Amino acid sequence: MNPIRLVVGLSALILAAMLAAVPAQAATVTFMSWFYSADHAVPHIHYDGPVVDGDLDQLKSVFDSYVTCDLEQFPAEGGNCAVLSLNSPGGSYIEGLRLAQYLRDNRIASVVEVGSQCYSACAFAFLGGSGYSSQSRVGVYVDRVVEPEGILGFHAPYFAPDSLDGLVAEFGLDEVLGASRDDISLMVRQLVSWNVDENVLGYIVSMGPDETYDVVTGEDYFLTRTALPDTPLSLWGASASDPIRNVCTNLLAVHENEFPSAVMDRITDSTIQPIGVDASGNAISGIRLGPDNGLDVTFCGMPTAQLEAAADADIALYSGAGINGTISSILTYFHRPDGWSSLDAGGTASRSMFQKGAMNTLFLDITANLATGDQTVIDYINMDKFMTPAMLAGMADGTPYVQSTLALEVSSETGWSRTSRHGGAELVEQVGTRRLYDMVQQRLAASAGVEHQSVSAGGFIYTIRDTASASPYVWVGFLDGDEANVVRIDPLIASDGTVTQLDALYAIACSLTFKTTRLGCAA
Repeated sequence: MNPIRLVVGLSALILAAMLAAVPAQAATVTFMSWFYSADHAVPHIHYDGPVVDGDLDQLKSVFDSYVTCDLEQFPAEGGNCAVLSLNSPGGSYIEGLRLAQYLRDNRIASVVEVGSQCYSACAFAFLGGSGYSSQSRVGVYVDRVVEPEGILGFHAPYFAPDSLDGLVAEFGLDEVLGASRDDISLMVRQLVSWNVDENVLGYIVSMGPDETYDVVTGEDYFLTRTALPDTPLSLWGASASDPIRNVCTNLLAVHENEFPSAVMDRITDSTIQPIGVDASGNAISGIRLGPDNGLDVTFCGMPTAQLEAAADADIALYSGAGINGTISSILTYFHRPDGWSSLDAGGTASRSMFQKGAMNTLFLDITANLATGDQTVIDYINMDKFMTPAMLAGMADGTPYVQSTLALEVSSETGWSRTSRHGGAELVEQVGTRRLYDMVQQRLAASAGVEHQSVSAGGFIYTIRDTASASPYVWVGFLDGDEANVVRIDPLIASDGTVTQLDALYAIACSLTFKTTRLGCAA
């Protein structure tokens, strides 16, 4: 049975009293674009505002309206059905847990972007971020990212002081305290289930109404199993030996079930030197951590042959040389930028330190504060989302969207995406670089159900009929130098059940212009 369903009665009243200062209005759940980034080329949904009962229904409605996802078709290298970005002060603790379970069940990745904050119940929802692989022994895996200058903050459920007297008077002290214990117990079980280091739980459960545990340092990212965006390690500016030392600190913390900060002083020298030969005959180089001990940690290092490579790495804790003169690995971090990285990956992927691509957080100094981001890293993140600094700066001076000879009714708009309607059709635009344009065009060329396609130097148009529902839709792409705009036009179902036909969608496509580019088609 799902433990989320067990919290009823008095507990629900207590939870309603939590975070009393948070406004009661619901969050806004918005479909943003069809492609979040090159790394996560799936639909993007945004959650903004306080967490209140009913928000899960909002998310379900948006997800079901836009996302079709067949888990049986997921590739072995993993993927997601969608990405949910979050910006929220928190609110209903139970609704946050429900949201987290929905993300897990529907393979939705979660992200707190640059400049966004996700506190309390939002932080619990964030922990549900997941992907899925059809590869044997992988299945569901954790996929949740906090970008530099994004803040993730936790605290435990608590009583709002102005409501406590009334609750005690109505239900009695024993029942009130018992319900609070149940809520905290449920929170701890969920945090463990969603792969948060047990050492940090004491901090979280002790947080009061004016305190939070903010995930901002390298250690915080490690303890909450939170990922950084998939960026080259070289962008973080560490010297050659420092990243290995930082991984060794985290490995030692796992081995001794401690906070990384509690063991960092054990690594007094970061000089990489030959330390021995393993049982397979591989020369190992690394850092000495203690006196020779054939049964416990003496070194931390990696195969010497991997030191000069900028790809896979097997960084491990090693015992001292045994009777046969070889050293033995005790605990290993398998660094696979183009595969699955893992640290002590026992059990299921969703319950261990296991990540698609490189776990860059393990290479960071545990004291590094990511609340202030390096602009080079942020520029790389934006580039992965098909934006350049010049494009972002230019968007402040004028609209980056398509113009139409028809009247478009705009329903939502950001700096790089817009949703609008005309008649019985909905248009979802996304602005980006040529990288976005090429990716979408290549996907469309290989998709099933294409009834018509036309590609030129300045744009493309594809008319498609969904193979499952037989519903039509049209993709339009515009290219102006390195700037692009891709638009998907879908029919809306009228109140009488009728659906806009393909010729009407095509006519809307032919009415569009992006900057100086117009498609050579006629309605």
